[in-house]
Amino acid sequence: LFQLELGPEYAAWGTNISMFVGFILALVMHLRKIGGGKFLETRTFSLKDLMNFSSKSLNLFLRSFCLTSMFFISTKIAGGFGIVDLAAHQVLLQFWLFSSFFIDGVAILANIYVSRWSNQNKASDVRWAIRECAYQAGFFGLCFTALYGAGDSWLITRFTKDNSVFNVIEGIWPLIVWSQLINAMAFIVDGILFGAGAYKFLRNMMIFILVFIYCPFAYLAHVNQSLVYLWGGLIMVSLSRLVIGAFKVNKIN
Repeated sequence: LFQLELGPEYAAWGTNISMFVGFILALVMHLRKIGGGKFLETRTFSLKDLMNFSSKSLNLFLRSFCLTSMFFISTKIAGGFGIVDLAAHQVLLQFWLFSSFFIDGVAILANIYVSRWSNQNKASDVRWAIRECAYQAGFFGLCFTALYGAGDSWLITRFTKDNSVFNVIEGIWPLIVWSQLINAMAFIVDGILFGAGAYKFLRNMMIFILVFIYCPFAYLAHVNQSLVYLWGGLIMVSLSRLVIGAFKVNKIN
């Protein structure tokens, strides 16, 4: 994309192809582990099972809907500021999501082990998993803080050579740098709550954060035509997820 200067349609093709290849590889690995016979096994579900599954799915859908809406609204607001601010917002979003997806691996571990050991009533193991995942999140969060802090100009110019876009990004960059630890810990808290089956809590928390934390910042960003308010709101979302979620995690085992 960068070296050959291909258009955005190739980015879309690259994304779809990589997702398809990833799906095929995961399917092959799964079939090798369980065998084709078990994969095609049928099972009868009771109405109670289906209702319970549907309820959990709805809670997770609403939680994800609220989170996705914040990113969608943020891009819509940034687009209203003009092409320069929109470009700056998109570049900042790439750095934000890169660290988040990287740390997501630790969050998945928290999800798996907290779920497994909670079902086995191994309270001490659950506490150990929470503590170890929190340490790892803190470590990676600090690593990204140091990386983004030390390599700001070099990293930004990997995405844009436009001085106007660069200057806008530079003005907001400190928010991105100092929010990395918050993001990392918020992801781990989410992973722990997923593992504990706190789906209803996650749903209610995200609805509350969307309405009472994010929307006021989004309104200020729109009124003042400011990306600083917009990104301040996104960081407050992560901080709220961390603080509110931590109270719930503290009650697990």
